[in-house]
Amino acid sequence: FFTRSLFTVALTCRNKQKRSCIIFHIVVVGCCGCVGCGCCDRVSKVCMTMSFAWQALIDRVDETVLEEVNEEGFCVLDGVFSEDAIEVYKEEIVAMHEDGHMLPNQVQYATASGPILLTKPGVFEADIYDKKRREKCPTIAKLFDDMGVLQDHLRGEIPVTVGGDATTFTLKLQYNDGTGGSVPFHYDNIGKPNKRCITCLLYLNEEWKEGDGGELLLLPFLKKPIIVPPLGNRIILFRSDFVLHAVLKSNKPRYCFTVWLDGGETNKDEDVHLRAKHLQTESIPLIINSPLQRSISRAVYADKYEESILDCFGQGTRDCKYAVALHRAFVKQLLGNPSLSSFIDILKDKRMW
Repeated sequence: FFTRSLFTVALTCRNKQKRSCIIFHIVVVGCCGCVGCGCCDRVSKVCMTMSFAWQALIDRVDETVLEEVNEEGFCVLDGVFSEDAIEVYKEEIVAMHEDGHMLPNQVQYATASGPILLTKPGVFEADIYDKKRREKCPTIAKLFDDMGVLQDHLRGEIPVTVGGDATTFTLKLQYNDGTGGSVPFHYDNIGKPNKRCITCLLYLNEEWKEGDGGELLLLPFLKKPIIVPPLGNRIILFRSDFVLHAVLKSNKPRYCFTVWLDGGETNKDEDVHLRAKHLQTESIPLIINSPLQRSISRAVYADKYEESILDCFGQGTRDCKYAVALHRAFVKQLLGNPSLSSFIDILKDKRMW
């Protein structure tokens, strides 16, 4: 037996002359039924039944995966969604960019003379919190609408906020145009009032090959770096508050979207404030697996931060000069404390990269 359900399906047309059109069908299908596009005779096996859009990921994220995220800080999952689903997600991002809905990726820094806005070349993004943007990418919007189901599944092992309220998560589309754009080292949650707990990143680059670039560079504190190629249908789950990471230069167009889930226990005082009692070798195991590392990582990895800044903004550019100056000023401030400076030297000696 299978249950038949009547519902509306949204598909992105594959007709090259009508690339960005969205065809809506009223169809009757089973739980794995096929639906067709009258414009291009496409038969899609994207499972668009009354089941939740996140079901494929939920089926893969078991206790073992959650334990890996908690213990190692991250987990990589391949082949989660169907190939057709990945293609539709990518087509919607392409259409969003072609229609001008993807904006340059920018970061704002507060300075004594006022805020400074820096632009990452070649990197574009769109936050689909805006309803009008969601209307432009209806299949991805389904993931947005069903976020509460994913939150409920994760909360047993990870303290994410539940309920599906759009103020407790973010879903952002990203397009790298392949001109060498990159993202410097950073944490997705740098401290209060940010509440991000888990980052879920889905790559849509089905034809990626070595040399195309755009890899995710994870840098577990004091450990060896981990390079994750942005293969199509690859998901990376990692802790937003203590996994340092960067994106390497992209030599070919790169597509992905990222979900950030907030946590009710994120950025507690004991996770934010590095105290004198922590400045001893006995505390290093705690700092390695704690958001406390954020307070000092920029000084411990000062050279790696600066290299990634130069790669992103381009040496000699106005934005690069500002970014490097701000980075060096922050490091100088940390090293101005003798006790902290001595502890940072100990941590530098323990770096594996």
